[in-house]
Amino acid sequence: MTKKILAAGLDNNYIQCAAEKASGNDLANVSGVAYSGGPVSQWWSRLKLIIDLEGMSVASQLPLLYNHQNDPEYRLGEISAAIEQQQIVIAGGVDKSTERGKFITEAGKKFDWQLSIGAEILAVEEVAPDDVRSINGREFAGPFLHVKKSFLREVSVCAVGADPDTSLQIAASLNITSNPKTQNEGKKIMEKSLLKFIQLRYELGDADESAVKAHLTKIGRTVEAEMADFQASKQDQGNLSEAQISAIVERQLQAKATAENERRTGIIAACGEEYRALAEEAITAGYSVVETSKIVAALKKHSASVPAAGPNVIVSSNPALNAQVLEAAVCFNQGISEKTIVASYPEQVVEAGNKYRGITLKELIRLTAEIEGLNVSPTFGNDTIKAAFSTVSLPGILGNVANKKALQSFQAQPVIATRLCRAGDLADFKTSERYRLTDVGDLEPVADAGEIKNGTMKEDKAINQLDTYGKIFTITRKMIYNDDLGAFLTIPEAMGQRAARKIDQLFHARLLANPVFTDGKTLFHSDHSNYLTGSASALSLDALKAAYTKFLQAKDSAGMPICIAPKYLFVPSELDAFARELTIAQGVVGGSNVIPDANVASKLNLEVISSPYLSASVFNGASSTGWYLFGDPAQIDTFEIGYLQGRRVPTVEHGNTDFNTLGMSFRVVFDLGVREQAYQGIVFNKGVN
Repeated sequence: MTKKILAAGLDNNYIQCAAEKASGNDLANVSGVAYSGGPVSQWWSRLKLIIDLEGMSVASQLPLLYNHQNDPEYRLGEISAAIEQQQIVIAGGVDKSTERGKFITEAGKKFDWQLSIGAEILAVEEVAPDDVRSINGREFAGPFLHVKKSFLREVSVCAVGADPDTSLQIAASLNITSNPKTQNEGKKIMEKSLLKFIQLRYELGDADESAVKAHLTKIGRTVEAEMADFQASKQDQGNLSEAQISAIVERQLQAKATAENERRTGIIAACGEEYRALAEEAITAGYSVVETSKIVAALKKHSASVPAAGPNVIVSSNPALNAQVLEAAVCFNQGISEKTIVASYPEQVVEAGNKYRGITLKELIRLTAEIEGLNVSPTFGNDTIKAAFSTVSLPGILGNVANKKALQSFQAQPVIATRLCRAGDLADFKTSERYRLTDVGDLEPVADAGEIKNGTMKEDKAINQLDTYGKIFTITRKMIYNDDLGAFLTIPEAMGQRAARKIDQLFHARLLANPVFTDGKTLFHSDHSNYLTGSASALSLDALKAAYTKFLQAKDSAGMPICIAPKYLFVPSELDAFARELTIAQGVVGGSNVIPDANVASKLNLEVISSPYLSASVFNGASSTGWYLFGDPAQIDTFEIGYLQGRRVPTVEHGNTDFNTLGMSFRVVFDLGVREQAYQGIVFNKGVN
């Protein structure tokens, strides 16, 4: 299946309209460059495309359309197209007898229209990041998609490069020249001062000439354009020191930043709310304030005759680029599940964010600064980072995505304790007393017309207390310059796993320590009738039956049976296989003492849970032979995992960054408390040490 490319031209891609009427007809002669051979972007591709003109088929006659509208009413005329000097050039006529053709030619007297090609992809290949490929007479560094074969279907007239968020139109690079002479001059050896100028300007370090040229090609700049900027700034034509070159670069950057900000502000003011989409496209396409003002004036003048879907005045239900869209884009980029993304954002935000899913860290930093109206330099540097870090959007975006990343890994990590313990909510960090109703007394006979006696409630008391666990992590200046968003987000991902493991660590440390219960006795104690020792307590069929019986004999504080059966056989990893054999096998094999020849343990409905923590030497009381029977936490809360006010997952917060730290800091915090609640729901078998 082929995809259609709608490549709207910029810079060199223009159409010249002659007002003079051709003799014997009512056509305005037109000519121009429809595609200059450079990279183009398309919403369905994370990579830019470069259309190889050697592999393009072109018909001798093509329709000239208005704004890619495949409709007879939008046909402006016919043209001939040819590939010359590694670009697509056209010549033909626009029919001025139609209302739309008349508008095109009249408006062409005031400003240049752009041309745009519509082509079908027949063969495409992805170019690796470390590959440099020669296409259309120039070298391009990967990654990109090399469109090796294509078929030109039509050429269209457009006012501004199309919006990549709402159509298939895409804009070619602004700075690719079609002059063969200029291209050849770019292959000359750079003078040392120019090389140093470019290295400093784009922070390329000591990159050699070939690496510098590859970078310029990647960003759509030419050596000649850099030379022009350099010559316009320097006073001395001789050799310049590195300090002098650095000063020139700084002046250039400041001047460009100021000019760019003035251009953006002027375009937005000229377009107003009515042509907001046009403003965004004019800024992206590199139009000046004067050019944009002419386009807006022409559109307003002819609004009655121009269709609502006129030259890129696009009515879109998609939201404008904002912090929420960028946040959704980063979620897509960093592997947050689509289910989570859809549940977190409105449908329109999800759709828009999906189109930015290839966003890099540097792009995120620049865009967050721009959407809050901050001036940023055309080149990425410390000032750009400083501006973005001063915004509200960037810390919020990174913090929210880090939260989702931590939560996703937290939920993916298996936790043993949550199966054996009941969850509880605590209001604060003070010691909380937890009361459990154990008895209301038996019902008593009532005599005729007699008074029913009041019952008294009995309850057991336990305690729990929260502690805060956390760690700080930082997105460093090195990560930013390396454009490594993934490296930053692996930290909260790992911390999410650690937070889940922290629950197990707290539970096992408390369980193995055999803590003192609220009655002054240890949790496992002969007076609690939940502790079996000696060689007979080692895991075996007989020991399991004895422990099971002990569990069934558990009584409440009034001495009445609680009538709860154990649900879990909890063993160290070393006993996992044997425990499963005991609880699954239908029969047993042994000497004459094993009578009858059946395994009653298989009928006890015990579920085996094993844990490597039980025998981990880092915990006091660890044992490879000790094992437990646990009741269902829904029936009796032997242990409680306490959370602060219902927050049962770790939280990522943006912290204040120390002045000495070159980056932005975040912290993961988790408020937890694990304490024993009832000794009646657990039996411990010490086994053989």
